[in-house]
Amino acid sequence: MSTDEGTNITIYWPCPSGIPAEATVKVLHFNGLHREYKNDLKNQVNNSNVEAIPARVENGNIIFSLAGNKTRGSFSPFAIYWTETDKPTPPNPGKNTGTLMVSKTVAGNEGELTKEFHFKVTLNDTSVTGTYGGMTFKNGVASFALKHGESMTASGLDAGMTYSVTEQEANQGGYTTTSTGANGTIVKDQTATAGFTNTRESKPVIPNTGNLVVSKTVSGSQGSTTKNFTFTITLGDTSINGKFNEVTFHNGVAVFTLKHGESITASGLPAGIRYTVTESDNSGCTVTAAGDTGTIEADKTATATFYNYRGGSGSSDNNDNDDDDDDINVTAQKIWKLDNGRTAPDSITVMLRKNGREYDQAILNEQNGWRYTWYGLNSRYSWTVEEVEVPEGFTMSLRRHGHKFTIVNDDTPVMPGTPDNPSQPSGPNASGTPDIPGAPVTPDTPDIPGTPDQPGNPEALRQPGTPGHPAAPEQPGTPGQPGTTTKSDNVPQTGDTANLTLWIVLLAVSGTGLIASLVLIKKKKHRRNHME
Repeated sequence: MSTDEGTNITIYWPCPSGIPAEATVKVLHFNGLHREYKNDLKNQVNNSNVEAIPARVENGNIIFSLAGNKTRGSFSPFAIYWTETDKPTPPNPGKNTGTLMVSKTVAGNEGELTKEFHFKVTLNDTSVTGTYGGMTFKNGVASFALKHGESMTASGLDAGMTYSVTEQEANQGGYTTTSTGANGTIVKDQTATAGFTNTRESKPVIPNTGNLVVSKTVSGSQGSTTKNFTFTITLGDTSINGKFNEVTFHNGVAVFTLKHGESITASGLPAGIRYTVTESDNSGCTVTAAGDTGTIEADKTATATFYNYRGGSGSSDNNDNDDDDDDINVTAQKIWKLDNGRTAPDSITVMLRKNGREYDQAILNEQNGWRYTWYGLNSRYSWTVEEVEVPEGFTMSLRRHGHKFTIVNDDTPVMPGTPDNPSQPSGPNASGTPDIPGAPVTPDTPDIPGTPDQPGNPEALRQPGTPGHPAAPEQPGTPGQPGTTTKSDNVPQTGDTANLTLWIVLLAVSGTGLIASLVLIKKKKHRRNHME
């Protein structure tokens, strides 16, 4: 049979009996042999060019194709051969059998789902050789590989036979391997399962973490306690994804709703990351927020609290929400200039004034980024911000841009203290220099003598009397009777001038002594006053 050059011919060969459907079939083409072969057929076959042509079995036919060749034709002898799949040869045919299945699971955020893990099944009967289901045994041992989600089954194993399954890569490459049913016994008409799970988790350096709580409070006669207000948390790191307790972030942003009295917590946020919380759906409300911006601190919980107030018409001065008026936001920002060695305090207090009257206060600190914003204030009023108390050692200046007030505190130079006066040495120094002598001790002031007694007035000299005639002598007493003897008076009598000079001398001496004593007392008193 011949065909034109380049023209293929498809051959349908009825499938001979005995060829199983699952067999692999090929057609052998003895190229060069023709009908006119001679008696030396054996040599011609040996010398021919044998070509293996792929074929398939379909609907009871063996189908293959040939390329046309007009010159030499296309008809040559063909032969069919096939390869049968090995059939399991159960040991001890006729006995009760069971099945063994080995499965593989890979878990963890670093588990390799396409990696092959190698297993070995060992039976207690070393005579088991051949294919049993999907496992091929030799001397009771079968080896194979599995990936995540795959399994291998050995069927037709004798009941009562024991088995052991091991994994070559168990607990290697950062995996933790767990297994169930790795050892057991084949049970009649049942399937024993040996399951292996390899888990590998990444172990990044876990940063210090903190938490953020957002809470909502509604007040006022027209404030709705059932309305959902929409909140948005924006982190300073757009790589933050996933659920952090109650809050789910996508590219560093989380959106959720809260009603009056509700709160939500984001736990385990990396420390040092900045955050901003904003609220929407709050038209007609006066919104006051505390802690709406800040930095997450390690092992601490930052709190962002939102207060919405909505009063009725004709309410008190605190009702800042008229439908005809626009809402504004007023922000207080603190800037520290620390160029003179001082340290900023932990916090400061700022005051919001409405038409010059105190309206509210807020605390600025490191946690909220030294910033605070009052939301939803009525634009018909004049709003100003000031620092309640300037810290000691700082000056304050205020800058205003629209509704943003920037308070700048600049530290003043630290003045050095007055040095202490050196104390006088109390003893010789190391070089043996003698002590400086102290001031001479002032001698005790001698006692001032008392005032001498004033001399008495001398008795006036009596003038001697006029001499008279001598008196007649007394007559002697009677003898034997003692009589009284009269002594004569030696004091000069009045008018006696014999001792006048003596008295004048004594008077002069006494006066001189008195004058000398007075002069001495005056000199000592003057010297004592001078020394004092």
